[in-house]
Amino acid sequence: MDKMIIMESFTNEPLHEGDIVLYLKTTRTGSSTVRKCLYVGEIIGFTKKSVKINCLSKPDEFVKPHEYGNYGIDTIMPKGIVNVLVTHF
Repeated sequence: MDKMIIMESFTNEPLHEGDIVLYLKTTRTGSSTVRKCLYVGEIIGFTKKSVKINCLSKPDEFVKPHEYGNYGIDTIMPKGIVNVLVTHF
């Protein structure tokens, strides 16, 4: 039997596939400007050390469920997830 790896957010909340989360990601905001931006996303999977997230918002833009978009897939460290908005377990 495989040992299941439990990943936790920055606030020590357990993470599950299907969770809607707020996460930080380093983003280029200008020709030479890089900063951490906040995104809304849905967890779609896990690797050994990171979380795969389907990005649902533009940088620093909070969206409601009817406003979700498809902005690609990000792979980030679990501690980059700052809040779990909706959990599915």
